[in-house]
Amino acid sequence: MWEDVMQFTNNGFDAFCRGAIKLMVAACFGLLVASGPVLAQDSATPDQIKKLLGIEGLDAKALGTGLKFQLGIVLALTGPGSYYGRIQGNGAKLAVEQIKAAGGPDIELIFKDHKSADAQAGARAARELGIARVPAALTSYVGVIGSMFPGLEQYKIFALDGGGGTSDFGQGKRYFWGMRAIEPDDDFVGALKYWKETDPSIRRVSMVFIDQGPINEIVTNNFKKSLEATGHELASTEVTPIGATDYSATIARLKATNPDAVFLFLIGVDPGYFMKQYANAGLTKPTIVAEYVSDAAQVAGPVYDEMIFATDWFDANKPTNDWAKLFIDSYTKQFNLKPEIYAANYYEDTFAIWDLIRRVIAKGGDVNSGEQLQQALVDDPKFKSIYGGKAAEPGVITLDTKTHSVTSRPLGVYRANKGDPVPLAYFDLGGANFRLVK
Repeated sequence: MWEDVMQFTNNGFDAFCRGAIKLMVAACFGLLVASGPVLAQDSATPDQIKKLLGIEGLDAKALGTGLKFQLGIVLALTGPGSYYGRIQGNGAKLAVEQIKAAGGPDIELIFKDHKSADAQAGARAARELGIARVPAALTSYVGVIGSMFPGLEQYKIFALDGGGGTSDFGQGKRYFWGMRAIEPDDDFVGALKYWKETDPSIRRVSMVFIDQGPINEIVTNNFKKSLEATGHELASTEVTPIGATDYSATIARLKATNPDAVFLFLIGVDPGYFMKQYANAGLTKPTIVAEYVSDAAQVAGPVYDEMIFATDWFDANKPTNDWAKLFIDSYTKQFNLKPEIYAANYYEDTFAIWDLIRRVIAKGGDVNSGEQLQQALVDDPKFKSIYGGKAAEPGVITLDTKTHSVTSRPLGVYRANKGDPVPLAYFDLGGANFRLVK
């Protein structure tokens, strides 16, 4: 398995790690996130950042200048999802640098590895952050598939998840907030409407998705509701474990079921393995994947060149506001590659933490209180965003104080286009306001 995971890196680091034991592979990936290469000077200036955020008039105290603040960041630093951790960590690190340069606090990122959805590692991370009195955290894999929820509540750690949002099962959990669309539910109707508009012959649809235990029934029921809304029928559901590399049994069942199309909700490099084996098995029925990451594309090879996906993608080719442009330019110069959705999300989520710190300071409160950080959000559940907006006006993320999820988020259907995705359609949460790109 580790041979396969390492193949797609295709560089000198790959050659070094390929012969190492599993522990060494884990360590190598972790170092890429924790230390992170600084390849170029950030092009953003403090004045640009403050102007875009509308905080030019704040003094040093209001900005948090000189303040030390610890921020937990619980990522997949090892395992099949380590690509997520690497780019999520890079997005947060860039934000930390820009925040400090703009007169904000000195934020120390406290990295914790959940080993690509290991529930024990997630629970342990929450406990360790709590014991260390870390007031806030950026989490992923929806609070490591829920294992962090008890610890977050016990230690009053305020948490934002920009990796999976709240999903179905994390809504309304105390101290836990999702910063993106519901995955995969908010993708369902958009993907199905795309098929309805472009290929009316598609009637029976199968879904292949990751095993989340008791949550599987919720995902399946929501998929059925989406099918009913668009006039499609459920052909079958196939559940697979996170980190799978052999999908032969799943593909055999799909052959027997013979659906007209397949919706795929797998994460990390998993969809790359699935799509490669799906094509090798001679299956040609249309598929739409719930996300796109370049690691999975490298595993799949040419099969992924024209693959279609539906999600709240951050389109680095078409930034919608000046803050997004600045982020893309800074990230590209810093890490020598264009940012993808997960880098963008953890960048803006780190800025959201700074926003809350400023609000607590303005009230004379304690920024090291997760309870006060959360109350600052409840009092005003809006943050500036690199998604949406126009020109010098950043977009806005608004959270629902009951569900703890976003109330709006731009989504779309995209064609991979050999790693340079192009939009095919746009839609809003729940598939609302669907429109094809002409």
